[in-house]
Amino acid sequence: EIFMGNIIRWDDPLIAQENPDVELPDLRITPVYRSDGSGTTFNFSDYLCEVSDKWKRSMGKGKALKWSAGIAAKGNPGVAGIVQQTEGAIGYIGSEYALTLKLSTAKLKNKSGNYVDATLETISAAANVDLPDDMRVTLTDSADPNAYPISLLTWILVYKNQQYANRTEKDARDLVNLLTYVLSPEGQEVAAKINYAPLSEQALIKTQKLISEIHYGGKVLQSANPDPLPWQNVKR
Repeated sequence: EIFMGNIIRWDDPLIAQENPDVELPDLRITPVYRSDGSGTTFNFSDYLCEVSDKWKRSMGKGKALKWSAGIAAKGNPGVAGIVQQTEGAIGYIGSEYALTLKLSTAKLKNKSGNYVDATLETISAAANVDLPDDMRVTLTDSADPNAYPISLLTWILVYKNQQYANRTEKDARDLVNLLTYVLSPEGQEVAAKINYAPLSEQALIKTQKLISEIHYGGKVLQSANPDPLPWQNVKR
């Protein structure tokens, strides 16, 4: 309703109904949205389509939408900047920006009916569901009871056969080593330090399998010095 321009003040009765113990300000709402096409907009609108038939019918989902209310800004930094500078503003940005800038985030009701904060743990929890082997999946409105409902994966797209153009086998092996490092405990720790949520155990396992399928003209590429993955360090 806010991003469709139907709710324009923070003390609107519909907002008050969802926040019975909060003293809401008599303040105009300024929605802020992306002016450029983005996966962030796709994920946000995909979630709204999941929880609102009205949004699905009137706005739909996509990397760019025809917004009926609010202010446009370019990129996550642009949206974050306007939200920070505008009293009463609300927007949508990646966790790497929201958590790093210590912006206030909305506690949302997830599919299980639980109100959850946006944290690295609740975002990771969104991937604690059955995932397809090819990892082509959206995580919006996840069924995990601890999940933040507006969560998504970030993909790295590479050719399965690395023997193309002028690439050498060393280039291909370096890529596999890099991807393997990203999944390692150290790599996942680095991701968390810059406020990207670590992958769930199932996501790590399935992604490692995809990496193992990368080859150079049919020659399987193994990481030269693979680090143990997080679940391999756990005694069961």
